[in-house]
Amino acid sequence: MFSKDSQNTELKKNLDAGNINVTLKDGEIIIQKADHNIVLGKADEIPITFGGKATFNIENVMAAVAASYALGVSEEEIRQGLMSFCSSIDQLPGRMNFINMGKFQVIVDYNHNVGAVKTTGEFIQNFMPGRKIRVASGVGSRRTQDIYDFGAALAKYYDHFILCDCDPRKRPIGETTDIIQKGLFDHGIKSHQITIAKDEKEAVINAIQFAKPGDLVLIQANNVAEVIKDVLKIKKLLIDGDPKLQSEIVPPSFTDK
Repeated sequence: MFSKDSQNTELKKNLDAGNINVTLKDGEIIIQKADHNIVLGKADEIPITFGGKATFNIENVMAAVAASYALGVSEEEIRQGLMSFCSSIDQLPGRMNFINMGKFQVIVDYNHNVGAVKTTGEFIQNFMPGRKIRVASGVGSRRTQDIYDFGAALAKYYDHFILCDCDPRKRPIGETTDIIQKGLFDHGIKSHQITIAKDEKEAVINAIQFAKPGDLVLIQANNVAEVIKDVLKIKKLLIDGDPKLQSEIVPPSFTDK
């Protein structure tokens, strides 16, 4: 079993039964056995935890440690894996990929359900001093209540929303967007805080165009490879001013704010 709470009663029961736990003690990830503990390292030094601020990734680390150790991976190999793995575009595309746009930050993350919204919402609040801008879309095969709850959860953490319907499944185009909007409206968001885009590409462009210095843009990516490619092209446009990219991806109204 694994838990951030080393005093969890279920962990104690599991240990008393002769089994193994993974937990957090004095800021360190440990493998807990009946007769001794194995210290793997400080949680805040593991890159995927972002200095320990991404508590959801501390939980993911513990799950990975537990599975690896159970499969016979050595302690040293586990340590090496933890310290060499990060949420880069190359290693983990579409999962907390930070892209520095010069004057503001973009995060590309799938982030498609209420749990993800809440955990990352708390995590990003202090990363940048400006507004939090969110590209979001519903998943059409979810229950209507789930899509509504997704919109309601978004309302707590973001200042502006660019909505598109890139994964409607069997729903009519635009239906998930309407449901998300209702969740937003019912939880205090006003119409001027919402922009509707025709597709994911337009949503990405609009979000980055809307950003000002100090802002953070979180893009919920459905087509991860295309979204990352588009963001990197826009980054090159902003930094290098390449006119070829201007005509290729960005409408004439795009400006570097």
